[in-house]
Formats: sequence, C-alpha cells, structure tokens
Amino acid sequence: AIDLLAENGGGTLFFPKGTYIISEPLIKKANVNLVGETMFTTTFEWIGNIPGVILDTSNQSLKGTLIENFSFTKASEVKENVTGILGGSKMTVYNSSLGSFKNLNFSNIDYGIRGNAEQNGVGIFDCCFENIFCSNCFRGIWLFGSGNTIVHLKIMSCSEGGLILDWLDEESYDGVHVIGGIFVRNKCDVLIPNTNGIRPCNFVGTWFEQSEDGIIHIPNQGTRVMNLTFRDCMLNTSTKKSAMFNVGNAKGTVCVDNCTIVQHIQEGRIDFINPVDHESKLVIRNAQGYKVDGTPFTINN
Repeated sequence: AIDLLAENGGGTLFFPKGTYIISEPLIKKANVNLVGETMFTTTFEWIGNIPGVILDTSNQSLKGTLIENFSFTKASEVKENVTGILGGSKMTVYNSSLGSFKNLNFSNIDYGIRGNAEQNGVGIFDCCFENIFCSNCFRGIWLFGSGNTIVHLKIMSCSEGGLILDWLDEESYDGVHVIGGIFVRNKCDVLIPNTNGIRPCNFVGTWFEQSEDGIIHIPNQGTRVMNLTFRDCMLNTSTKKSAMFNVGNAKGTVCVDNCTIVQHIQEGRIDFINPVDHESKLVIRNAQGYKVDGTPFTINN
C-alpha cells in the first residue's frame, strides 16, 4: 500500500486500531503520510529474531509528510536491539528534514527515534515532534540533527538516557528546542556523549525529576556545548550518587534561567557542578530554590 501510494504521487495510508506484527522494516516513501487511529490503539510490534527497525525513513524524503498516532514495541521474547523509527540520509540525498512526527508512543524497545542511518551522512533535522512518549527504552530520542523542535514529550525509565544530544559528523549534530514535557526516572535525562558536542540547545518549561545520574550527563571532559539553556523549568532529582546538574566537563555556556530547583540535601553531594574549563561557565539567574520539605532557600546567581 505504501508503494502504491508512492507510485501515484503520494497520499495518506490509514492504519485502523489493532496490533500489526512486524518482522521486517516498513519502508516509508516520499510524499506518503502514515496515520494510525490513536497512539495507544494502533501498535507496531517487532517479532524478528535479528536486530531490527520497525519504520525505516532513511534516505526517503520526509518533506511535508506526517507520521502520527502509533505505538512501537517489541515482543517480550525478542532479545535483539530494536529501533522504532530510523532516519537520516546520505550527503548526496540530504532529505531527512521538514517532516512531522506526532502522537507517538515507544515502549520496551532499545531506541525510540534514531537518526544515524548513514554514518557519514546527516541525521534527522528541521523536523517537528509533538506529543512523543518514550518509556522503558535504552535511549529515547537520538536525532543527530539540528533545527528540531520537540513539543510536549514524556520520557521515563530509559536505562541509559532520555534525550541523547550527539554528533554524527561536522555537517550533522544536535541542536534542539524542547518546549514543555517531562523527564522522569531515567538513568539521566540529557546525555551528551561526544566531545565534539552540540549546537545551541534549549529547554523551556520542561519538568525534570527522579533521574538516577542527574539531569545532565557529560562523560567526557572538554565537550563543546556552545549555549545550553534551561528556562522556566523544574529541576528536581532523587539521585543519591550524582549531582543534580553536573556540567563539569562542558565547554561553553550553560544557563539556568528563571527555574525552580528542588534540592535534596545529602551528605557529600553538591547539586550544581561548574565547568572545569576556565573559559566556560554555568550561569544561574532568577532561580527559586526549595528543600524537599518545602522550605525555600536562596540560590546565589
């Protein structure tokens, strides 16, 4: 059906509610929209015994198309890595942009959305993501591209990281605008694993809570963050072994602006760790602090 629509100039393929058993990737074609009934009633379930991709958009134009109202999961007996949606394109194709992803639920799979289909190409970029829910994944959203906007996401219980801000090559690395949403009970909420770093990224009105290793995890010293901003956010964590907000390895400027901070006072732990690099800085402005018992306290800007 996808092929037929593509051969006739495009259109919308509707999937009624139900569980669709997937053993090889669905290949999305240019000018084809894929629409389910709701994000919890139209489900793609991977049953293959090899590492798999449920919906493959790589090297297929996303321009002006929509993927909406689906759940992505894998059968309980599947032990191999499974990706919900794979994207990205070769440099010579360069068409993994200007698409819309809406009302998508990723649960119990390894990667929700992943943009590194081409190691020397480009990731998913200049796209809009709205109402994305990732739970019990290894990595939630991992785009490898700039210009993306994510509105109202919920990422919870991801075992390595919720949102991965990563570097693919000098042409394609992450720059994202996150509006609203919540991160809860992840290993870490925002993971920046590559020292080449990210383009400017910002979070507005986003809620962070109960991460195990803190809100930000930057494992490598000297990781370029350019300008990383958290504005009008709730910063909260239940971690007992890591700082809530550790940007010690960051190279650039990290700004926490007009945020509410819930501080868990524990022996030997500091909630904010400044960059080690002497030319980098952590700026905290207009912050309101509360202890877990509700007692307010002052945060030095």
